[in-house]
Amino acid sequence: MYSALGKFESSMVVYKRAIGVLESKHGKSSIFLVSPLLGMAKILGSIGRVKKAIEVYHRSIAILESSKGVESEDLVVPLFGLGNLLMKEGRTTDSEIHFNRILSIYRKLYGENDGRVGMALCSLAHAKCSTGNVEEAIDLYRKGLQLIKDTNYIALDDSIMEKMRIDLAELLHVVGRRGSSVQDRQ
Repeated sequence: MYSALGKFESSMVVYKRAIGVLESKHGKSSIFLVSPLLGMAKILGSIGRVKKAIEVYHRSIAILESSKGVESEDLVVPLFGLGNLLMKEGRTTDSEIHFNRILSIYRKLYGENDGRVGMALCSLAHAKCSTGNVEEAIDLYRKGLQLIKDTNYIALDDSIMEKMRIDLAELLHVVGRRGSSVQDRQ
C-alpha cells in the first residue's frame, strides 16, 4: 500500500519488519522470505539504491535455488526484476545473463513451442538491442512474436503484444529495413 502511494520509506520499514519477523520464526534462508525480499528489492531500485536492490534480488534467487532448484519456474520473477533493473542502469550485458536463464528455464519446462518461450525471447531481444546486437535482436523479436501468435499466448490486441511489435518496428526502422512476415499482418 505504501509503495502504491509513493511512500517508499514507510514501505521499506514494513518490509524490514516483515523480513525480521519471518527470519526469527523460519530462519534466514526460508522460502517465506522471498515475497517481502522481492518487494524490498523493487522499492530499493525505485529509490535509486541499486547496489542494495541487486543484493536483495540475489538473496531471493539464492533462497529459491536452494529450496526449489536452479531450474524452478519460481526463479523467473526475481530474474526478470533483476534483469530489468540492470537494463535500467545501463548494465545490459549483465541483464542478458538473467534473460537467457529465464529462456532456458521456460524451454526446459515447456519446450520450444510455448508462448512463455516467446515472451522470454522478446525480453532477451530487448536486452540484445540495448547491447547493440541489432541483427540478433530482430531475429529474437520475430521468433518470439511468431511463437506468441502461434500459441495464442497473448491476444494480438493486448498492450504488451503491441509494445513488442512497436519495439521491433522501431528497431527495423532504425536499421532501415521493412518488417516482413507475421509483424506486417499483425
